[in-house]
Amino acid sequence: MRRNGRKGFTVALIVALLLVVIPAWAVSSPVRTSDIQLSPSGTVELTVGEKVTIQATVIPKDSTQPIKWSSSDRKVATVADGVVTAKNKGTATVTASSGDRQASVEVKVTPKPVSTTGISLSPSGTVELTIGDSTTIKATLEPWNSTQPVKWSSSDKAVATVQKGVVNAIGEGTAVITAKSGSKKARVEVKVIPKTVKTTKLTLSPSKTFKLKVGDRKTVKVNVKPKDSTQPVKWSSSDKKVARVNSKGVVTAKGEGTAVITAKSGSKKASVKVKVTGQAKPKPTATPTPKPTATEPPVTDKVLVAYFSCTGTTEDVARKLANVTGADLYRIVPAEPYTAEDLDYGDRSNRATYEQDHPDTRPKIGGKSLSLKGYTTLYLGYPIWWGMEPRIMCTFVERYDFTGITVIPFCTSGSSDIGTSGSDLAKLAGTGKWLDGARHSGSISESALREWVESLKYRFVALRQICISPTEPIR
Repeated sequence: MRRNGRKGFTVALIVALLLVVIPAWAVSSPVRTSDIQLSPSGTVELTVGEKVTIQATVIPKDSTQPIKWSSSDRKVATVADGVVTAKNKGTATVTASSGDRQASVEVKVTPKPVSTTGISLSPSGTVELTIGDSTTIKATLEPWNSTQPVKWSSSDKAVATVQKGVVNAIGEGTAVITAKSGSKKARVEVKVIPKTVKTTKLTLSPSKTFKLKVGDRKTVKVNVKPKDSTQPVKWSSSDKKVARVNSKGVVTAKGEGTAVITAKSGSKKASVKVKVTGQAKPKPTATPTPKPTATEPPVTDKVLVAYFSCTGTTEDVARKLANVTGADLYRIVPAEPYTAEDLDYGDRSNRATYEQDHPDTRPKIGGKSLSLKGYTTLYLGYPIWWGMEPRIMCTFVERYDFTGITVIPFCTSGSSDIGTSGSDLAKLAGTGKWLDGARHSGSISESALREWVESLKYRFVALRQICISPTEPIR
């Protein structure tokens, strides 16, 4: 009995000691997570290589269930203890789990921004399309991994439109297609021509043999089907010693005999014979118009002020000059207007700088066409860009014949003088009698312009008495 009592006492003592040594949490029940919240939430945007820490908050705070992290696409983004690392472009879902609860954040990864340093187009130069046709222009960026998108535009949507490099020919004419990425641009000229409509039939009137006497003329009319055929009619004679025919079907009898007159359009032909006999009666000689005598009044000068202006400064001076001289006014309009970005003096890659750095550049001229017929004096105005005339002025003077016209250049500029721009344009023109030009401020008054015009009068007298080379302006 005594032994059993001692044994029971020992067991009781051991249990008591264990209750003292074992902590209370070891015997308490686990606490489950009822909710989990993330910060930031929603969508997180990162660039490749960036990191962000996502904070996870569990409810209740004393939850005993651990937080586990995962990514739906480890190629796009990885996660460890809430730290997300962007790996590659794409979208991944990062999830935090605790027990049976979870919360997610969408991670959107974009490439690091890379600026475009150059852009080239293929095909380049000039592309020719017929109405209704389309072509794709490929833009190549430098560097190849540039993240700046390419934006496309057309100078004339009535001629050609462009979307994502696909050019559609709309109407006859010329349009400039521009691709822009960041601050860089490249251009392609698109020339749209009408669709080729083939001739299906040709008939002539007269259709049978006709007779002419040597020296006589007769027009052979041609009827083309369909009427909208785009294939030209070409004329020929089987014997030019007997009869000749011009491009309008006018037959001239040259000598006795028979010749075959043929009209051809595309693959279609039609012919008629002409039989030429003896000499026709001589036509009466027209009475010559008497030349004007020296006592007749001189012809009045007809004056034109032609100008190019982007910001309105040169235009204002040109309008004042037209008021002073009673001149007609003509504005030189670029086919592709210049934007403020194109004229940014501080950007060496802009359009105006590129044109000035490339002397052979010839910007297209749009707007109304100009006829110089009847004009005796031309005031030619323009701004000074980087110490020179804008290249569109080169386009203008190379386009027209200034024979018999006195040309007086004038320019506007904040600081530069007219320099050699006037003589440069005179050399390019090759025709006309050119005076030295002058620089005017944008605020010049009409009275000051009138004094300048008056000072030119003695030079006009000199020009009427001597022949001046376009490369040597009178001073």
